[in-house]
Amino acid sequence: MEPALHRLLGRFGAAFEQIGPTVDYHGERIPCLGDVSDILPTIKRVARPVWELMTEAGRYTCGTG
Repeated sequence: MEPALHRLLGRFGAAFEQIGPTVDYHGERIPCLGDVSDILPTIKRVARPVWELMTEAGRYTCGTG
């Protein structure tokens, strides 16, 4: 993903793990990996309105309530 998107998502609690060096692919890109079951609880804690929008207020949570 673009470095700016990586920073923005991190502010909302979506901390994706960088799995390799930054590459040049239509601009700078950071290869990242993240597991929904790890990311959603952090988003819920850091940016609850975002979590509510993403999960329809907890309706879709992959068991991460």
